[in-house]
Amino acid sequence: MPGFHILYVWQTAIIAVGLVVVFLLLRWILPFMFRHEWRACAEDRHTIRSVMGVLVASAISFGASGLIVDLWWWSFVRHFLGGGCTGVLVCFLAVRESVPHIGARRFALFALPWVTILGVANEMAEFAVQSFTSLNFTPNQDDIEWDLLSNEFGIFASLPVFAFLAHRQKDSGAGL
Repeated sequence: MPGFHILYVWQTAIIAVGLVVVFLLLRWILPFMFRHEWRACAEDRHTIRSVMGVLVASAISFGASGLIVDLWWWSFVRHFLGGGCTGVLVCFLAVRESVPHIGARRFALFALPWVTILGVANEMAEFAVQSFTSLNFTPNQDDIEWDLLSNEFGIFASLPVFAFLAHRQKDSGAGL
């Protein structure tokens, strides 16, 4: 049932913490992926600001989806905003802090598979929780397909914005 049910509050909190962990991991491994160098990640004000941005984006997606009464649209908005758009935001923030000059095309080629993997991992976690507990996240198996599709719609809707910002950042030479 959509809305602000306590189960969905906990689910959103767990996903938000998971997105923060993904941000921190990406921030740590991106220098190796793009420059083949390991470097220590200093946790500074930029990191704290990025973590807060991820948490606020998660709260906004939860709040927006909580206002929708219809179950199908509620799930669509939740995966569109919380999965696709917030996942691309996580990738953008990690890239901005780790390898800020990769440009739009490389950012898009990086973010698309990573956010898709996060969406699939989320659906696998939902399936596992449903299989081993009495909690029910989906009305039927078709819901999983729609969740993944709405996640992709969120990626493709937000990717041009963040790719433009990545390109702008590369052209300006500004790091953070």
